[in-house]
Amino acid sequence: MNQTDYYAVLDVSEQATADEIKRAYFRKVREHSPEEDPTGFQIVRTAYETLSDPQKRSDYDATRAFGGQIREWMDEAVEAMEDEEFDTAIDLLKRVVALNPHAYAAWDMLGSAYFAEEEYGNARRVFLKLVQEQPDVASHHLHLGACLLEEEDLAAARSALRRAHELQPYNAQPCILLSRSYRESQDWEQAIQWLERAIGADGKEDMFDFDALVELATTYVLMGDPDRVHHIGIRAEKILPADPDARRYGAHRFAAVGAMLHQARAFQAAAAFFAVASRLAPHDAQLREIAHDTDVHSRALRELDRLVHDREVVEPLKPICAYMVYGNLGLDEAKEIKPVAERAARDLSYHTPFDLQQSVRAIERKYPAVYELASDFFRETNIGRGGTAPRQQASSDVPDGCIGCGCWILIGIAVLAFLGQCNH
Repeated sequence: MNQTDYYAVLDVSEQATADEIKRAYFRKVREHSPEEDPTGFQIVRTAYETLSDPQKRSDYDATRAFGGQIREWMDEAVEAMEDEEFDTAIDLLKRVVALNPHAYAAWDMLGSAYFAEEEYGNARRVFLKLVQEQPDVASHHLHLGACLLEEEDLAAARSALRRAHELQPYNAQPCILLSRSYRESQDWEQAIQWLERAIGADGKEDMFDFDALVELATTYVLMGDPDRVHHIGIRAEKILPADPDARRYGAHRFAAVGAMLHQARAFQAAAAFFAVASRLAPHDAQLREIAHDTDVHSRALRELDRLVHDREVVEPLKPICAYMVYGNLGLDEAKEIKPVAERAARDLSYHTPFDLQQSVRAIERKYPAVYELASDFFRETNIGRGGTAPRQQASSDVPDGCIGCGCWILIGIAVLAFLGQCNH
């Protein structure tokens, strides 16, 4: 008996009607009874179940006629997906489903290729077809929910994702996407609850738990509570395996949260997340630079709190340094303090070059992050580096001990010009 050709098993032609297939089945069952020939009976039974179902028969006919070609196209499509050549994959997969409309694996891959190309409408139509034809497959509902979420149809997305969660309660992905849907509508309580369900959903710590923890950190940042993310970051880093690809992925996720924290002015937390990202991807020069800059920003703000009380630094330099720090960080405080910094620039003329030089050296020694962010100011104005004019005889309308008119012109014009160029 030819086990692979169901038409030969039942001894019918490829054009056989449903009645002919049924009669052939009963005839073959008598020849291969379950008691005397259980193996032969099972082959006959499988052939009948396939050919008596119109959908299964169509699928079988396509595979039988074009099996080699379909397998070749599928292999090429998988390779194209791995190379992120999604247009090529889409073309190949469309050929597959045209020959075999019930090749669900090909349909699923086609939907994923459309999604990767951000063709969310086409992806949604593919996954909606799969949901209708295979309603008990959780991944179809998950992918449909992801498409609807991208299209901002939050209610429909939640419905699809809840169904995916019902079918696979141990899968963290539906929970993570449900959390994002509630985050979009700023329902923070629901967003956090779904992430808490995602963490440990399958009873073990894995990359899905890492993603859920990063999403939790992101949610706290967006809801204006960045102080809670530090311990989440520590826990997330511990989950990451030693695999290089996983660590590069982790670096990307940590850097993304770090950028959000920086934008939220949580500079200390941002520095911590960027430092982790830099550790996870030690050969990424750009990440190292960002981690350094963020660390400088974080330290500079803390240093400013001490600088304002430091008697070793002349008073006018303090608001000028604050202005430079705020400006480099893009903070609104820069606009508020700029008039104060400009007045302070004029007051610099009341201090000797020696006092200014000692103050700048104190800033460089005790407040290195502030000095780094204000370095352009010190370099271009040459304050504290011996570049000012020598002290002149004080006139009657200038307080005793201050720099005379010539030095005031050099310092005042240089400082005010520099501050005027700043568009912080």
